[in-house]
Amino acid sequence: MTFDFNLTDFERFTTDQQFVNVVHALDIYETQQGGLTPEELWKHAIALLDSLKNVARPEITVQRMFSYLIAKLKEEYSQRTSDQIKHTAYCILFCANYILCANDEEPDPNQDIIDNISSTLVKMPDIVPLFQEIEKMENAQETKGHKVKPRNYLAKLKLETAKEAAKRILNLLETDIIQPIVSAGYVQSAYKKEFREIWKDILANEELLELMRKEEFGKTYNLKLVLNILALMSYNRTVLSASNNKLNSILFPDSNGHPKYITTEIGNTYSAFTSNSQQAIVKTIIAKHKK
Repeated sequence: MTFDFNLTDFERFTTDQQFVNVVHALDIYETQQGGLTPEELWKHAIALLDSLKNVARPEITVQRMFSYLIAKLKEEYSQRTSDQIKHTAYCILFCANYILCANDEEPDPNQDIIDNISSTLVKMPDIVPLFQEIEKMENAQETKGHKVKPRNYLAKLKLETAKEAAKRILNLLETDIIQPIVSAGYVQSAYKKEFREIWKDILANEELLELMRKEEFGKTYNLKLVLNILALMSYNRTVLSASNNKLNSILFPDSNGHPKYITTEIGNTYSAFTSNSQQAIVKTIIAKHKK
């Protein structure tokens, strides 16, 4: 058996320390998911940046690049799904941003471009674990004496840390969920002082927080997951004394709401939980707070 590997592009790019820093992470989060190879992504990113050199206002043009990339990728890889195409477009933009962040000039002439690309990148579903994998490689390369050029690229992306995300979502839940339910008198006496703390502990769990960061129903948090959790709280009137219909009415007084999503079932379109273990974590947190 023989393997015909075309290493030309790969070998050429491995002379670039930036490419070396990201190749493993891109392989995990794009290539192994049926997407493009790291060298293909890198080539697309370089081509994208080259095209911006001839544009009068690249910081404005780049705002349309995501849609442009998706359209071009659909033409070239028509057999792939929309989600796969979208993820590849994210990866190309990420590579372009990573390349730009290697600039050492102050002030950075590319800052507006970086900021505009970043506003799209923060919506990439697996951007956090992708960065974590790259940071591991950067650290490993540094211990081997290889200079890591990109400076502070993570900060430039203005990524929300886990702590910041938990605080933001808790504040939103305070207004949207906690206060309306408490004001309606739907919290059982054994949990009155603990209702907010339960949500705080849920958001302190890394796996649940990642689920909660997914935007659903026009909210900047996972409202579907919140409704699933409320169903667990009202099951057998454990934490909440209200029925699912009453909860729906108090939370969505001006609309029909989402009553079908106030459910403890898993494995259907109404559930945000992707595993039984995630639901079990919530149940454990709830039980811990009973007074």
